[in-house]
Amino acid sequence: MPLDIDNIEKIIQRQKRIAVVPCFCKVTSKTFAGKHICRAAPDEDYETCLAFGEFVDFYIGELGMSREITVDEALKIMSHSSDRWTTPMVLNDKNVEGMCNCCRCCCGVVGGLKAFGGGKARETLSNYVSVWDESLCGHCGTCAERCPTTARKLVDGKMVFDPDRCLGCGLCVDTCETKALKLFRKPEDKLFYPPDQCYTELLDNIARHRRKTRQI
Repeated sequence: MPLDIDNIEKIIQRQKRIAVVPCFCKVTSKTFAGKHICRAAPDEDYETCLAFGEFVDFYIGELGMSREITVDEALKIMSHSSDRWTTPMVLNDKNVEGMCNCCRCCCGVVGGLKAFGGGKARETLSNYVSVWDESLCGHCGTCAERCPTTARKLVDGKMVFDPDRCLGCGLCVDTCETKALKLFRKPEDKLFYPPDQCYTELLDNIARHRRKTRQI
């Protein structure tokens, strides 16, 4: 039975403890810019990320920067992703101890995919890809405005799509009035499932790999 690593609702519903955490990227951007610059959180509401399990104790007990919430409250937070033009992302392990809500203006990960593209998004983070029916497209440009990785661009009044940049977030699908866009799950041989059971196991394996390659 496949993992529900890319099913946000199932991940949240199976949690026994959840905390809402201020988005580090948004807070950091404000610190360095000296002002609020996030276009996804115009009201400076930075409580957009979630912590699960033992991470709840870490953020509340050790850092004192979050508060515990219910499953329904967590689902409500994530339900605003489309309205905020943000992309939910999870930690890269099977347990999933944390969930971010990443915007194109503050997030380092999304910013990196936007800057470098070239297949990085398509093969690493998502099991979905946006499929475009050009015959139905009205070339309005809404999807290009919402796309966090510039997979879609409006060039001389015509939509241009680069599938290698597509993150499979679905932000373009939500507001396509002509239904020219749909979100599809990738073929089985292209699906990605985290190899590590938990975050600490992931860090141990990363450390072992770095020792082999002599990277710090």
